[in-house]
Amino acid sequence: MSAKYTEYMRAYRRRHPLEKVWEAMMMRCGHHKGASAKQLAHYAERGITVCPEWRHFKPFENWCLANGWKPGLQIDRIDNDGPYSPKNCRFVTRSRNQRNKTNTVKVRGVPIADFYDAYANKEVLRYHTFKSRITKLHWPIEKALYTAVKH
Repeated sequence: MSAKYTEYMRAYRRRHPLEKVWEAMMMRCGHHKGASAKQLAHYAERGITVCPEWRHFKPFENWCLANGWKPGLQIDRIDNDGPYSPKNCRFVTRSRNQRNKTNTVKVRGVPIADFYDAYANKEVLRYHTFKSRITKLHWPIEKALYTAVKH
């Protein structure tokens, strides 16, 4: 075999990064073997599914490439209880994706991290302190943001 052919075959076998995303999505939803009991409990057992169209990699890949996927972004379900489907998915940063979890603390339907990012003086108020004021002390959002921190 020629060196060029060997190089071509090596490149051909290299997997697209979206294949890992697709496989993980399929596993979590119980469509492929290999998911942990915890993953199945958070997805398949909650009724989270993958739409029939995306149960094959190529249509999923085509949708991703046409809808803003770039390395470093993660797939996110807009409705956290809805399926993986073209109408319910988008690509977001990891930090944005962390705010769409079932255990995300929200006030007025908005993740508290959004309030912290938008309004907190981060040099004075740490996120952990802010979150504790809301979840443990049950302070209103304004008081949690603007009350001076005692050292």
